Amino acid sequence: MDKICLIIALCFALCCHGLELNLIRDNPGLPAAQTRCGVLTCEERIVDINNSDAKGLFSSIVSLKTFKRNTNNSRGERGIVLGSVSTETPNLTLVTNDTKIFGVLDDKQAKIQVELFKPDDCQSDYSCQILGVDSKGKNLSSIIKLTHQGQTRSPVDIERWIYNKLKQIERSAHDVTESWNDFVLQYRIDHRLTSLQDKIELLETTNKVETGQTSLIANISRRMDRIGSDLKENISNTFLSTVREEQDAILNASQGCKEFDEAVATTNTAFLSSMNRGFGQIRDSAHENQLASAKQIQSINESLVSTTTSSLQHKESHVQDNHKQIISGSKDIVSKISSKVAIIFQSIMMDMFRPTVCEKGMVPVLSHGYPVIYPNSQSKFQFPYLCDPLTDAGGWIVIQRRSTGKINFHRNWVEYRNGFGYLDNDFWLGNENIHAITLTGTYELRVDLRYKGKSVFAQYSQFSVSDEMSKYTLRLGIYSGTAWNSLDYHNNCGFSTFDRDFDNSQSNCAEKNKGGWWFNACDVVNLNGDWGGHGDKGMEWDGFIKNLKSVDFSEMKIRKVG
Repeated sequence: MDKICLIIALCFALCCHGLELNLIRDNPGLPAAQTRCGVLTCEERIVDINNSDAKGLFSSIVSLKTFKRNTNNSRGERGIVLGSVSTETPNLTLVTNDTKIFGVLDDKQAKIQVELFKPDDCQSDYSCQILGVDSKGKNLSSIIKLTHQGQTRSPVDIERWIYNKLKQIERSAHDVTESWNDFVLQYRIDHRLTSLQDKIELLETTNKVETGQTSLIANISRRMDRIGSDLKENISNTFLSTVREEQDAILNASQGCKEFDEAVATTNTAFLSSMNRGFGQIRDSAHENQLASAKQIQSINESLVSTTTSSLQHKESHVQDNHKQIISGSKDIVSKISSKVAIIFQSIMMDMFRPTVCEKGMVPVLSHGYPVIYPNSQSKFQFPYLCDPLTDAGGWIVIQRRSTGKINFHRNWVEYRNGFGYLDNDFWLGNENIHAITLTGTYELRVDLRYKGKSVFAQYSQFSVSDEMSKYTLRLGIYSGTAWNSLDYHNNCGFSTFDRDFDNSQSNCAEKNKGGWWFNACDVVNLNGDWGGHGDKGMEWDGFIKNLKSVDFSEMKIRKVG
């Protein structure tokens, strides 16, 4: 803000030119020949202003003349011409015993300077006349006079001179404002783009982690499927090999018995015949043994198959449990990552759409309640505050709110000066902060009240709080609303707490009524009183509640109107 004021001041100093006539007198020295007593200067500068309605402004100069009025001449005469410059003779140099005269005329200015050496000349009256045309070709003339009492101008010249200065200041201020607005806009855009790029990179990193996790789960699933398939194939091959070996043994045994029978029959048919009965018994016994062995082998095979199947089922169940655990763990990881991504995305959206100023006509973007305005390098106020963007076109800065009764408002002077509570609960913004806000312009006040579902409001056209040295005195404008005009009783009263008593009562109203307020003697309104208290000791607004009970909601907020 200081930089803007400095730029405007410089522009004012640079742009304020017009027809000027002045005499700068030298300090008197020792008597000597040709000692200069002063310098007379008449000057006019042309300032380019693109305004078709700029009447009385020179767009070009035709001539500039300087006169010395003889005291013997009548008041209506201009006097002796000391020097002149014009479009025909744009340069002038003239030296005499009494004066040295220099003059110049170009596109932007006309100037005549006279060095005076006679003391009487430094006490004489002078005048300066300029002739020229405006941007439409109309002839203009201006005269300025200088007497030894001071400089004089005609009313028309004064009006034209003031108009020129105002137009020049207006143009310079407009150029400075446009340059400053462009700079602020570019800075905000660069800052938002940098923040958004950082958060986009974080989202890309999170997506890469999620993709890697999904790939890992797929690889584990494929490996488990491959292990189960190999295990089933190995068990099946082992079982088939064992069965084949047992069958081969049975066939070999049968073949041996058959060869033995043939050998015995070939060698001793007689013995075979005599022993046929006994051999038949032996053969029957061997056959029974073979059947028993086959049953035993079958039992062993069935037991092996059962054991193998049970083992396979157990391992398959274990594999399925592990697979379920892996899938469940992966889902938990994905869920956590999704939650973090949602939080990050919500933070990005909050940063992008959270308002940076609280002003009338603002569009509420976020759906949750009142936004908190946090300070930044461009903020007018270097403290956070709550903004109501909804009520009556929005733009309200909330300075007090009580809706839960969780915050104690019976506080000392320092706490009320600095503020206390929480912006998402009950709070007092602080007298010093309220004073700083009202210093930036004209503000109006709105007070919203509620008791058992019934709502009313009081509105004042002006609101301000003075500084601490002036006791944070309250100033109010004209009342309107549906609540009674009770707060007007406290207009022009200083703020009081139990340790700083500035009320108009013989008692300590803040100590008596349990809260800091702009007490008179003592109050008809005290929204900082005891929560749920009765009468003067509660949250009071006379005229709203007939039975002197406390209101159950209050909200004080201010909005800039000029």
